[in-house]
Amino acid sequence: MASHANIISAPREMPASFRAWSASIERPLTQFLVLVLAAWLLRQSTFGHPNFFIDEAFYFAAGIEMSQGAVPFIDIWDRKPWGHFALFAGFAAISHNPAIYQIAATVFAAATAFFITRFAASVAPAGAATASGLAYLLFLPIFSGAGGQSPVFYNAFIAASALLIWKGREGGGWQTPLAMLLAGMAITIKTSAVFDGIALGLVAVWFCWQRHGSKTRVLERALFWAIIGAAPSLIIALGYWMSGYWTEFWQAMALSNLDKSYGFASSWERALTMITRIAPLAFLAAASWPQWKGRRDGVLVLAWLSAALAGLLAIPNFYAHYALPLLMPLCVLAAPFFARIPIGPVAIATLFVMSAWMSPPNLRNETRDAQTALARLAFAAESHGAERGVFNYDGPLLLNAVTGTRPLSPLMFGPHLSHAPEADVSHLDTSDEVARVLALKPGVVVMAPEERHLPANKETRSMVLKYIADNCREVAIVSMPMRFREDDIAVYGDCESS
Repeated sequence: MASHANIISAPREMPASFRAWSASIERPLTQFLVLVLAAWLLRQSTFGHPNFFIDEAFYFAAGIEMSQGAVPFIDIWDRKPWGHFALFAGFAAISHNPAIYQIAATVFAAATAFFITRFAASVAPAGAATASGLAYLLFLPIFSGAGGQSPVFYNAFIAASALLIWKGREGGGWQTPLAMLLAGMAITIKTSAVFDGIALGLVAVWFCWQRHGSKTRVLERALFWAIIGAAPSLIIALGYWMSGYWTEFWQAMALSNLDKSYGFASSWERALTMITRIAPLAFLAAASWPQWKGRRDGVLVLAWLSAALAGLLAIPNFYAHYALPLLMPLCVLAAPFFARIPIGPVAIATLFVMSAWMSPPNLRNETRDAQTALARLAFAAESHGAERGVFNYDGPLLLNAVTGTRPLSPLMFGPHLSHAPEADVSHLDTSDEVARVLALKPGVVVMAPEERHLPANKETRSMVLKYIADNCREVAIVSMPMRFREDDIAVYGDCESS
């Protein structure tokens, strides 16, 4: 503890009880166990929720399809890279119960918090460093990260990469190459992680320059590390090119984001909400900056924060979970504040209250209600024509998996069919694809009576409503819970096949 005395200014000496607690968690294993327990307590009531967030329900549904032979971007379509599909396919190969990916997300969240803790230990005592990891876990639910959103997974790779680069700053030989490989793996889960990979790689090059001062040596290392970081994505791209699916791959990975329209008014509203929610953590990070200023690890964490901001601004939708990568460097930066007595412990306690108020952790009733609602929808579909195909226009994404049916279109994510900004962003014409599916005469159509994704795709919605009016009848309408909202979902069955 004395080694930190001239780094962290405290209003008064730490009480003996606080010193004893801090000393008790200096061992990394103890820190990890504390963080795993905290993550489990914050998340366990959602295990098994089949419709927690629409994004992660789709990821798991797509993983189930991939585990059954579907090829990403061909048989199932989205902008997420191949590694994201493969991650959820691995979960689905173990079980089709959504609890499997939610438990995995809990482990990933705890691991990320642990890497944050180990990084923060370079500037703060063990107790304050662990508080930084706890702060990360507390802020995840505030930004829709209580389940399996993609940053919950790839943040672990980026946090580990940052820690390894710091550990390898004096030239350990293996830490920096491994860090670049992990960053490269993160990019295969979410493309925007490329900013983190570049920033962390540049810091590694700077560390190398400080050690050697030789341009040739530094350039050789930089090239080597860049190749390692790019290798996972290049191997995947090569696979699609060799398979003859380069056009579909390139459309998903690059062109689709350019083709999508953005509602800047709604994006601005979400940005303001994001700023308000992250302001307390940003304040703690800013208040701690004097303890980081002039330090080499301070340069690294500032570069990390800048990269996370760049990734956020690159896709200006400002949905809550887009801020999740920002939490990592901010929590690391805030570590010295948590060491201040008595205000540090008060701050972490305040964050706990804030998290519990904004995103209550006890969701057992919602989880149970969602499971019951999905079962009712599945029973209605199976009893009224599911054997002739279920067209899930904008219902819960796991309905096909529960009914044992396969999606009738690669555009199985509801917003790709029903949300106007998503029209024609894939390699498929959206209206033509809906017309093709309806021409198959599915026995069941599942959709919300009211428009769910605004602004709605009026053309595709009118096509589906006409098919229902001409061929089907309403056999059930169920209230389907989702985090922070609830929608009525109707099942139209016994659709005529002639």
